[in-house]
Amino acid sequence: PIFDRHHHHRFALFGYQGALRVLTTILDKIFDKLDRETSETGVTDYSYDLTR
Repeated sequence: PIFDRHHHHRFALFGYQGALRVLTTILDKIFDKLDRETSETGVTDYSYDLTR
C-alpha cells in the first residue's frame, strides 16, 4: 500500500519527522472534512477574521 504512489515510500514514519508527517496527514483529513461540511454561505461558514 505504501508503494502505490510515487515517492510515498520515502516519507518518514518514525521519529520526529515521522510524527510531523502523521500529524499533518491527520490534520489535512480533519480540515478537508470541515471544508466539506461548512461550505454553505451565511449559515455554516466561519469568518477567517477569528483566526487573525
